[in-house]
Amino acid sequence: MKRSAATIVREYGPFPDVTHVHGVSYDGTNIWIATGDTLNAIDRASGKTVRALDVPAHAGTAFDGRHLYQISGDRIQKVDPTTGHVVATIPTPDGGASGMAWAEGSLWVGQHRKRKIHQVDPQTGAILRTIESRCARHRARKIWTPPTLAKVGKVLFGGVKFRCAMSAFGHKPTCAQLRAMSGLSPISDVDRE
Repeated sequence: MKRSAATIVREYGPFPDVTHVHGVSYDGTNIWIATGDTLNAIDRASGKTVRALDVPAHAGTAFDGRHLYQISGDRIQKVDPTTGHVVATIPTPDGGASGMAWAEGSLWVGQHRKRKIHQVDPQTGAILRTIESRCARHRARKIWTPPTLAKVGKVLFGGVKFRCAMSAFGHKPTCAQLRAMSGLSPISDVDRE
């Protein structure tokens, strides 16, 4: 396996009263972290918590340019980051999810244990397509994500921290699936931890 050295550009945390970070996203100003019972905004420059929204946040987080999306049990909540209000909800695929990102006008929802990544319509919750690994031998040695997310990751985290936030998407599809699914590319040669 090819390995490459990674440079940590910036680390954030530990955060007071936060024992787990379940999801990470960036809105162009703040880094949002899912911490269980709240969705916290972290100032990029200082690393300090600047806001906390009272939103259940036990898994993936995504930002579409206007709203935050937060997995909470078997629902994905669309959250107005200004008011903290949940403005809409859609079901998660197959009743649950472990990670989420935004790209190409869609939510990309990962299911770690089922080894699936679903492209989900953010308005209806309809699954538009699914990437599935057939068995454990197809587990990722690279992290796969739509190229627009790779750009965000490299800008914000130098490709290092974002890779960790995308661990729920860490299952490499089969070669045939990759050829069929245009627009997916690797963002890291570093082995998944």
